[in-house]
Amino acid sequence: MNEFEPPVLTFEDAYTENYGDLVRFAERRGARESAEDVTQEAMLRMYKASGFDYDVAAPWLKRVTYNLLVDRYRAAQVRPHEVAVEILDRTPSDATDYTEDVHNRLLAEQALAYMSEEQREVVELALMQGYSTAEVAQKLSIPEGTVKSRQYYGLRAARLAFTELNICSFD
Repeated sequence: MNEFEPPVLTFEDAYTENYGDLVRFAERRGARESAEDVTQEAMLRMYKASGFDYDVAAPWLKRVTYNLLVDRYRAAQVRPHEVAVEILDRTPSDATDYTEDVHNRLLAEQALAYMSEEQREVVELALMQGYSTAEVAQKLSIPEGTVKSRQYYGLRAARLAFTELNICSFD
């Protein structure tokens, strides 16, 4: 090796130098929960690339990471909405058809997703579990007026959700 030639990087060197930057790169592009998975996939692709020049790994890895993020986003757009398992866990003990119950529960889940955490908590206690306004206020240690307000705005958000999802119209 000539004293003027820079040392050749190994895979381990390229991994160490680029891993943290790639995770932050993926997080800034909205993949907070899967940033490390995407980064690992990019690193694996670099490792599998035969004859890869690790000295120029950084821009290549950023492009691969970006492409993986785009692929995941596109896949999520065409994938059907995932349903919580506990909704479908009920096994009927008789020949009763629970289709409408499951459908209503799915609609309720969609509506709850449009609410803030505070609104969701109040609506679930009051409307889904049947507690009175006073009981909800006592359980959550908040004034009854706040319970009523959160319930009102939560139901308003549900109404907006149903309208936006073209489930029904409230004209």
